[in-house]
Amino acid sequence: MKGIVQGCFLTVASVLLTLALAELLFHLFPSLLPLAISTAANDRGIAHPLIGNVKAPDSSGVIRTSDFSQHYQLDELGFHNKGPLPSQADIVVIGDSLVFGYGVDIEQAWPQILARLSGKSVVNLGLIGASPQQYLRIYQTFGRALKPRIVVLGFFAANDFWDAEQFEQWQRSGVGGNYLEWRDYGRPKAADLEHFLGRMEYAAKKHLYLVQLLGIGVKALSRHPASAPEMLDWNGEEIIRLDAGYLEQLTANAKPGNPVFTLVMDSLVQLQRLVEADGGQLLVVFEPGKEVIYLPFTGGSPSHPSVAIGAALEQRNIATLQLIPAFRASAEAGNMLFFPTDGHPNALGYRLIAEQVAQWLARNEQESPSPGSQ
Repeated sequence: MKGIVQGCFLTVASVLLTLALAELLFHLFPSLLPLAISTAANDRGIAHPLIGNVKAPDSSGVIRTSDFSQHYQLDELGFHNKGPLPSQADIVVIGDSLVFGYGVDIEQAWPQILARLSGKSVVNLGLIGASPQQYLRIYQTFGRALKPRIVVLGFFAANDFWDAEQFEQWQRSGVGGNYLEWRDYGRPKAADLEHFLGRMEYAAKKHLYLVQLLGIGVKALSRHPASAPEMLDWNGEEIIRLDAGYLEQLTANAKPGNPVFTLVMDSLVQLQRLVEADGGQLLVVFEPGKEVIYLPFTGGSPSHPSVAIGAALEQRNIATLQLIPAFRASAEAGNMLFFPTDGHPNALGYRLIAEQVAQWLARNEQESPSPGSQ
């Protein structure tokens, strides 16, 4: 019996030691992480009483995934601009990681390219992981002071409805603190025991890469085979990972009459009213996801989650710009517009967004502005 106990103890000890060594290896060499797992301890930023979370002013960091390693430096407000910021801007761009320029150098982020193409002063207020409610609050907190003539909202329908639902749940929870940490690291509740257990889960997910990998693995194994990602061989050079099942899950609420759809519309309408009250114009740009653009090359028929919201905005006389046609045409010409595994545009995709927005601005400067989809 003693030998059995000793054997079990040694087995458990060796397993724990192996896990500890693997965890240490990932912390020392984060580029070894096989999936798009965050490698910056502070990448969820700091808590903000109105917005929920923001990046720390004048901070820097590194984002590493299986597709890229991005070093970024933020301005005096905590956004992806070259400081110092102007006291007034012609254009303010609001959105999530696609506006931030996730995955590319600052010069390749599309608001920076837009500034060069248009010759106008452009301030990037993109916040990684932000929701439509946060877009409104970012404009209230940072955008209005810049007195822009044009406010461009980068709307990523592939996850903005999901993000809106998560932010609403965080508000209802009453737990406060950093919203993005709550969303990504365990979601502690206000009740004492639930709060304690949630903080324990939060700490494990935040600091242990093996726990993050385990969670991703469990989700992958629990998926139905029919919803497994597809791999598209693009021009014999790169393999594009397309996840139609995940897209359907994230956009389930992108339908008129759905409470989350209404929540998103309310945020955008409130933003429009504020912008117009400040003497500016709001343009909502629909940035497409890679599944919408590339799944047709596999014979798939992906949903277009931005169609319904675009029509609803038109009815409210809010100007919109749909980028699917331009992205489809570029893809059909053989261009790779997204990272192979990560869902964000690559440098070429970001440039295409900037070019389309610059063309819209040029058209509307020459003509009387007429709201509606272009």
